[in-house]
Amino acid sequence: IEVPSDSGSVAMVSFYDVRAVDRVLEVLGDRCMVAPEFGNRVVVFQGEEQLQEWMLPDIETVQYDSHNAAYCVFFFDTRVAERVAGKLRSHHVQQRQQQKELLHHVSHGEASGDITQAPRYINDLRLSQVNWGDLASGRDKRTTLQLRCLPAQICDEMELANILERVRLLHYVNCIRAFPGTGKRLGSALIDAGDAAGA
Repeated sequence: IEVPSDSGSVAMVSFYDVRAVDRVLEVLGDRCMVAPEFGNRVVVFQGEEQLQEWMLPDIETVQYDSHNAAYCVFFFDTRVAERVAGKLRSHHVQQRQQQKELLHHVSHGEASGDITQAPRYINDLRLSQVNWGDLASGRDKRTTLQLRCLPAQICDEMELANILERVRLLHYVNCIRAFPGTGKRLGSALIDAGDAAGA
């Protein structure tokens, strides 16, 4: 909270979470105004990176960046975005270390017989596709499905839950997040299952 020295009747309040701003606007109405946003709420996910269950409730929206073949995930809270970014950085460091060790073993003739190639990752194209054979065999461990091109009538968390309940699939689901489209754009949704078999 900041109170400018030249105006004792005005206070500037900064929030980590944009949902808190919405609640303040509901209470104070025209007695307050929203200032330009600062702080980063966006984390970029590359093709091989996956959303985790604990992240889903804090996601505001997801946008696909076709130019960079990546997903821009907008979080409500800058602290959550910072935590997610830190997890991704840590994961990348660990991957680089594992690849270094593998290359070291291979170059010194220490590779075991079961190491035949570098680690494989799901590429950008496969990220948006579901291979049911991979899921059934356990090769694909993803638990989150993205539904695209949803019309407004069903791009709603309660409506999607009702549909899944009708076809007896809701008990597999941990979390549903819906992202309605704007204008003529269709919406999307993320459905997180308890395990890959549920997905």
